[in-house]
Amino acid sequence: HVMPDVKELPPVPGVLTLHKGADDGMQVYFLHDMDGDAFNERSAFSALAEKLDVCRSCALVYDEEAQKCSSVGELAQLYMGRLFADSQRRGSPRCAFVGYGFGCIVAHLLALISQQYGLHPPLVLIDSEVSYPSGTGSTDRLGGYDWLGGDFEAALFFARSRGDVQWAAEEVRVLSAIPAQQRDAKEVRRRVVERIAPADARADLERRCTEAGRNMELLH
Repeated sequence: HVMPDVKELPPVPGVLTLHKGADDGMQVYFLHDMDGDAFNERSAFSALAEKLDVCRSCALVYDEEAQKCSSVGELAQLYMGRLFADSQRRGSPRCAFVGYGFGCIVAHLLALISQQYGLHPPLVLIDSEVSYPSGTGSTDRLGGYDWLGGDFEAALFFARSRGDVQWAAEEVRVLSAIPAQQRDAKEVRRRVVERIAPADARADLERRCTEAGRNMELLH
């Protein structure tokens, strides 16, 4: 039996090819950050995919179906279904996961689910922890304190990813002491954007932060 050429087969919905690589190369799946925008042409993932040469690199797309998921676990299960379909399409289960930011959490879950099927995919995590929530009782990481809401958490997540961990921790302490109805998410987002982005990049970061807040609230 001869496997069909992968180039002749229809793509799996929700799996976007960034770099075709060799037909027998390992499949590398990239997991997006909170704003779901890591698969565009300007992303670091696209640049990394080209450097991987023989590997077939794909991004898992946070599309309309994915946006209906109401938890990180549900999103991971959806993506795992897409991965299985894509692996069957290629006739090989060999793969690796690369997560960035919030995508690290999903990538880690995918690796754990894969182990249940006897697979042990390499896992690369960039710019984030993987435990969510962490339950540490600390204000310096997501999940170590009471959930503030998606808009707040997204802004603080961006601040931490740029190295402002202590500043974000102080913001958490201040916000936690204020009644929920008196907290101003737009003001927190404004401070974060002005703190970590140059003037010509602030509008784009604010858009990403807003989208990330919506997604985090959906998946909480």
